[in-house]
Amino acid sequence: MDRKLFFGVCAAIAVAALLLAYGIEQIWFGGSIVIGVGLVGAFGWFTMRREYSDWATGLFLVGIVLMITFGAFLDLNLFLLMAAMVSGLGAWDLMRFDKGLERYALSENSLDLERRHLFLLGGTLLGGAVLALVVAFVQIQIGFFTALGLGIILILALSGTIRLIQK
Repeated sequence: MDRKLFFGVCAAIAVAALLLAYGIEQIWFGGSIVIGVGLVGAFGWFTMRREYSDWATGLFLVGIVLMITFGAFLDLNLFLLMAAMVSGLGAWDLMRFDKGLERYALSENSLDLERRHLFLLGGTLLGGAVLALVVAFVQIQIGFFTALGLGIILILALSGTIRLIQK
């Protein structure tokens, strides 16, 4: 399958899940903002492989994350919010991968690299969804500074992992 199709499917799932979450609670203003975010994602999809698609995809991800955050604040359906997050991250990753793959477009290994990336992305998204479900059911009490410290450690660990992968 094509990465452009996967991007469209992931973006559509993210927008549909958010629309459903806001629609169930009849928060129409939030639903209309989600439609706007979806239009930005559609613009990114139609302009894929062009230089100005980066900002559209970044804006799409930021919009999805903000609407998920606002939805969590409003106690919307947690499973729909998690589905939107996982799908939104998948769409963003596919666009970034597509931009990175442009350098290898004429290479024989680009198809193998694409298959491998899609396989790893699928596993990562599935693992993230499972972890999100576990976190939704396991409640622990930690303070703000403890959570902040754990978040900083996680960011540092991920940035170190990314540097190792790039080498």
